[in-house]
Amino acid sequence: MRLIPGKTKVSTELFKGVKIMDMVVAAIAVGLIFLIISSTLPGKLYFCIGVGLIAAILLVRFDVEPNYAYILHILKYLSRNQLFLKDYKDNKKAADIKKVLPYTGINEGFIEYGGEYYGAAIEIPPVEFRFFSPYRRVNSIESGVGRVLRSISGNYSAEIVKLERPVSYDAYIANEYEKLDELRKSYEQCMMKEDEFKARTEVMFDRIN
Repeated sequence: MRLIPGKTKVSTELFKGVKIMDMVVAAIAVGLIFLIISSTLPGKLYFCIGVGLIAAILLVRFDVEPNYAYILHILKYLSRNQLFLKDYKDNKKAADIKKVLPYTGINEGFIEYGGEYYGAAIEIPPVEFRFFSPYRRVNSIESGVGRVLRSISGNYSAEIVKLERPVSYDAYIANEYEKLDELRKSYEQCMMKEDEFKARTEVMFDRIN
């Protein structure tokens, strides 16, 4: 599917697993070590070891991002308002709740944003693509979701939210049993041969099971 977001942030790597910010942090640490060595501070060796350990802790990765990135996220979080109220003017530590919840109401299936603009939520039911043929898979993506996303112009915006929910096969199985009943009626009316009926029923039971 040829859908590339226009504002995707690309992380630049100088080497495999080494980003530009990693090099910046390492360069700052090396610069501090050189400054300490060239200074007249007592116990310069211990200071250099301390700077090296701190740099190593900042650069090490316990997860996807290095530790300095998590520290920056924590500092950003602490520097922002964490109390949001509707009547925020009476509380100096609070901020307008519209910054995190801009919608003002829901009317006739549309989300209202203070009368300035409106929004809506569209649920896309889960689909098991392994039950589809290759042609139907491509057609479902290109003519379905792809066509909807490509129709969004610069005056509109959309966001895809994925929810982890168990897939219910009840409707799918009920539909397959309806097809089996129709197939059985066609066989009873001599509209197909016995070999064809057996072959098609075996395929349908494989899909159900």
